[in-house]
Amino acid sequence: KISKLTGSLILGGFVFITYEVLALKKLLTLDTHVVQQEKLKSYIYVHTVSLDPSECQGILYKARKELHKVVRKILETEAKILRRPFDEHFSTFTEDHERALWVLLKRSQSEDRTIRLQAVQQLAENGHWHDYQYRMVAQACDQKTLIGLARSKDIDLRFFLPPPHLPKVKDDYAIEDELRLLLVSLPQTDLEQCVQYFTSLALRESSQTLAAKRVSTHCDKIEANGGLQLLQRIYRLRNDSAKIQRNIIRIIGNMALDERLHSSIVHAGWVSILAEAMKSPHVIQSSHASRALANLDRETVQEKYPDGVYVLHPQYRSRKSIAYRSNELLNKLRAAGVGDRPLVWVSHSMGGLLVKKMLVDASKNPEMDKIVNNTRGIIFYSVPHHGSQLAEYSMNAKYLLFPSVEVKELSTDSPALKELNDDFLSFAKDKKFPVLSFAETLPTHIGSMVKLHVVPVDSANLGIGDLIPVEVNHLNICKPKKKDTFLYQCTVKFIQDALARELGS
Repeated sequence: KISKLTGSLILGGFVFITYEVLALKKLLTLDTHVVQQEKLKSYIYVHTVSLDPSECQGILYKARKELHKVVRKILETEAKILRRPFDEHFSTFTEDHERALWVLLKRSQSEDRTIRLQAVQQLAENGHWHDYQYRMVAQACDQKTLIGLARSKDIDLRFFLPPPHLPKVKDDYAIEDELRLLLVSLPQTDLEQCVQYFTSLALRESSQTLAAKRVSTHCDKIEANGGLQLLQRIYRLRNDSAKIQRNIIRIIGNMALDERLHSSIVHAGWVSILAEAMKSPHVIQSSHASRALANLDRETVQEKYPDGVYVLHPQYRSRKSIAYRSNELLNKLRAAGVGDRPLVWVSHSMGGLLVKKMLVDASKNPEMDKIVNNTRGIIFYSVPHHGSQLAEYSMNAKYLLFPSVEVKELSTDSPALKELNDDFLSFAKDKKFPVLSFAETLPTHIGSMVKLHVVPVDSANLGIGDLIPVEVNHLNICKPKKKDTFLYQCTVKFIQDALARELGS
């Protein structure tokens, strides 16, 4: 009985003490809810998040990063073993989309013009980015890149920041009065396009009174007195009038003739407006926008388009370097299965330069091994291996035969052509495939008055293989009239000899 009583007392005492401790703790506990509310009014609390992106991603992200590191290591090792330069394009194997984006932006500001143009083209072709990535490009790109993007075909308008906000105006503000004040500040003599357009907008006069004479000082004063912002205000307010908007874009095109005003036009936000106008279904409006952007683009356009010139085609950047076209064409040919079977290249004029560049590039790319290994021979028809005097002749003449390549790359003794020729000779001698070159000996008629020997025999001489002069001009050297002609028979025999092993089996 005593033990039972003692156990009951101990158990009861333990329960009582526990109850008292819990009750005391509850009485002494401070409710911090009020304190937290007061603190939130005075402080900003930022939740700490790891800056390491791998901690915020799942296992797939980590696996992809590790795989990219392995691939890059393999490519670097291969480049060292084979003594090839490591292609910096592969640097993006270890980069995510944001890094690749910044790499392109950095390349777009390179001192090398070819690299800049390629980077802008690659930026323009990206259509899979998120909104914030387009905004990053819009905020970070320089003036040349911005104009280049605006002149790229099918460009995504998310590449451009919206025009800056215009200053607020009073309720009794009248645009006509503002235009008149601006006109008063301009010289009253030798009025030119910009001034005449302002007059037509302010006083609602016909644009047929436009003067042909251009005075750059007037456009300077228009810019200095806030004319760019005033035009933009009218453009926004009169979005119901295609004619007024068209005239305003025409003014910008005239002002863009003066390179000193380019920065002001860009900073005023006109590039985004012009890029949008380029997509207009109205041909005249898109033509005016194209002219304005072409006058702003000093990277790819040497000419300037004065008032009265309508740019209908091409409205976008169309001339690309040999290096860019080579890479573009090489990828397309490989995707089409070229290289899976024995291959003989037949090329004419600039096409021969592209073939040379493609084969040199393919020799440095393991993915293009089939094209290199299955090449059995090359035929060149009047290919300017050492340049052409036509590239130095006249604007119309060189665009007639070389309409889409950077013409300066074809100039006689061009450093780019010399480097390409040296690389190709080294490659061809190593692979030991046959080469046949044809050279024109007759001049080509360019217009009704001019005759020109486009590719002289010396320039058509590659330095390896056979060289056959033919009494034809540049345009007809790859167009035999009959199957029994010397040119045709030589071509067929070369192809048969090059494919003798395959044809015999």
